[in-house]
Amino acid sequence: MRPIHLLPAALAACALSSDEFAERYGAQTCDWLETCDGSTVERDDCLAEQADGVDALLALDGCSYDEEAARDCLDQREDATCDDPFGLPLDATACGLVVVCTPL
Repeated sequence: MRPIHLLPAALAACALSSDEFAERYGAQTCDWLETCDGSTVERDDCLAEQADGVDALLALDGCSYDEEAARDCLDQREDATCDDPFGLPLDATACGLVVVCTPL
C-alpha cells in the first residue's frame, strides 16, 4: 500500500489567494465603513470597489502579492475599532506589505 501525502494538499487548501485576500479585506473595510463611518454605500458596490483597488495594485508592473503579509494584515485588522482610520490600526504594519512593488 502506498502512503498518501496529504500535507501538500492541506497546505494548498490553506493558501490565501490575492482574490480571497481582496474579498476578506474588502469585507473588513466595508464593515468598518458601515459601523463606524455611517456609510450608506451598497455592500456589493463597496466590496467591488475594494477588490478593484487590490487588483489595480497587483496589475502594476513590478508588483507582487505577499501571502504571509496578507494573512498578518487580516489578523491585525481584526482588532480594529471605530477610532482606527478606515479600520486600520496604526500597528497594522503588515497591510503595507501585502502588495510589494519594486522599481523597474
